[in-house]
Amino acid sequence: YLREIEEICWSLINRGEGELTFDRNPYRTLIEMYDLKGDYRREAEVLKAVQRSYPNDPDLKKRIAQLESLSQAGAGAAHSDSIRRQSK
Repeated sequence: YLREIEEICWSLINRGEGELTFDRNPYRTLIEMYDLKGDYRREAEVLKAVQRSYPNDPDLKKRIAQLESLSQAGAGAAHSDSIRRQSK
């Protein structure tokens, strides 16, 4: 079900049909979904799409940087866990 919602939202965004000013929009839906899943890389991708409309927003730039840092830290932790499991 979530995969279907994700596909619909990205389709709307890619067609330019996602209105950022509406409370319920595909950007917000994806951001919330990825945040709940802890998928910071994908959440940053959505915010980069938003950034095309607001290229000079410092809060947006800061949040993207935070998410990219979390994503890299998570990838490093997952890699370390994988190495530890293999060595046992």
